[in-house]
Amino acid sequence: MSSKLYDALEKYIKLTRVQTYPTVQSMTLSISICTMIKADIQREVHLQDAFDNGWPVLDIDFSQIPDRISNMKPLLDSVMFDPHQRLEKFPPFIDFKDDICADGLTVQRLADMPFILDRNSKVLANAQPG
Repeated sequence: MSSKLYDALEKYIKLTRVQTYPTVQSMTLSISICTMIKADIQREVHLQDAFDNGWPVLDIDFSQIPDRISNMKPLLDSVMFDPHQRLEKFPPFIDFKDDICADGLTVQRLADMPFILDRNSKVLANAQPG
């Protein structure tokens, strides 16, 4: 449990012991507590997904990142600077678009989403972070 959630629960308990009826403050605080609990659950779910997929979570070797980026430079240069190359032609992007469609989304809707993807999402299942 996060310290913010713990503090909010403690404040809510004190508040509701003093006031035996709901107030705007107690209702607002209860909604905030529900939101924090949901965020904590989502964090746990996504951390478990990362562990299940073998993604680095706690032990990221940042020293390897510059070399990985340097190795991708020729491909990135061709995508950015070669007018005959289009990102849409590359297999990872085609697969990504297929996954978005399988989730019932579009690229624009995915970009505008204010929420976390469902854990059964094809986009998440086929993501290869790092």
